[in-house]
Amino acid sequence: DGDGIMDADDENIDGDWFSNEEEIAAGTDPYDVSSMPEGMTSRWLEERMAGAGSYLVQAGPSAYANDLSRDEGEQEWADTWSSIMPIHVNEDIDERRIYNFNDPEEGPISVADTDSVTQFLATFGDGNRFSVSVRGGDADGDSIGNDHPTSLGDGPMDALPAAVRGAVWEPLGFGVTLQFLLLGCFAGALLGGSQGLSRSIFGQMVPETRSAEFFGFFGFFGKVAALMGPLIYGILTVMYDSRVGVASLSVLIIIGTLLMLKVDVDAGVADAQAEDARNRGIEV
Repeated sequence: DGDGIMDADDENIDGDWFSNEEEIAAGTDPYDVSSMPEGMTSRWLEERMAGAGSYLVQAGPSAYANDLSRDEGEQEWADTWSSIMPIHVNEDIDERRIYNFNDPEEGPISVADTDSVTQFLATFGDGNRFSVSVRGGDADGDSIGNDHPTSLGDGPMDALPAAVRGAVWEPLGFGVTLQFLLLGCFAGALLGGSQGLSRSIFGQMVPETRSAEFFGFFGFFGKVAALMGPLIYGILTVMYDSRVGVASLSVLIIIGTLLMLKVDVDAGVADAQAEDARNRGIEV
């Protein structure tokens, strides 16, 4: 690439800002300057810029997906750091600029010096729901806002997930994605099975001659539950946080389980059979 470095010693043979290892991992040609990975930032370039006192700043997929809210405080924060944050003005509302993150796959990517990055990291405290990761250089490290979804300690239910994180997830090395995958499988297996079993048990205790009436009630209360569950979750999430909202649904499940322990299925089946016999004029 004309840089005077022998290819055997050159970490970036074609001079396209992506290291040979990065290109091989991405399936592009490290000898062709026109062949380069798409939708990713060069880690090789980041490390060298950090060593020179500069950093590439790029919005992560999570930040881009959640994006900046239109809340005045968050927009003011973005406006203050618009010189280094990978954001753009999306629209003007009542003479107030509304910022949004740039698409990490499209850019543009901003550049910041070490002092600016250090000052920027100091803003990740109260009221900030984002996190930032700095790789290389004097500012190397991570900062997480107190309102970030993974931040624990301030919420009324944070003690439980903090204990589970320390006792289970961290020793196993499970990240958030794997945690949700496992919990989703367990929840799907339990809740999916419970729906099928509830209809089966209910069907056994319902008189055949009045099945439409009873299943009408069954469907009605199912609709009520479908309304009450999200309503309770939403109210408690707004009042406290999402963990309290989820805990409230757990309480409903526990209450339902305790009530089911009081149900005598055999007696219900016998009553249903007796009702069918009475309706059909059969003496039992």
